[in-house]
Amino acid sequence: MDAEDYCGMDLFTDFTFEDITKANPPQEKGVYVIKIKKRGLPPDEIISQLTTPITGLRWEMVQAYLTSRIAPITTITECPVIYPGSAGRGHTSRHTLAGRYKILQAATRHNIRSGPCCIPAGNWSTGGR
Repeated sequence: MDAEDYCGMDLFTDFTFEDITKANPPQEKGVYVIKIKKRGLPPDEIISQLTTPITGLRWEMVQAYLTSRIAPITTITECPVIYPGSAGRGHTSRHTLAGRYKILQAATRHNIRSGPCCIPAGNWSTGGR
């Protein structure tokens, strides 16, 4: 049994997955999923690559902050689904899929934070709807 069989990928058969670095989500409400399409370097190697230049900053508080933003990549398991979410849950919500994508790109206020933003550094690819 592979990872897609046991982690609920059958729930997303009607989704259209695009490369997350090139996606162009619509300005509408909806549900989205971020999944791993291809794995590359192991997470510990990605962290090592990204933290090497951070240590050169020689500013402990900034190093700790940036390192903490990279660390969530270690929590990605074999299941390709790494984040399901929604945009515009309530009828009065102004959130849209495009807006959520913009926040994710900036790795700021989005709940998932910056972990998946580190994935391209390890030659992984992700997709989202």
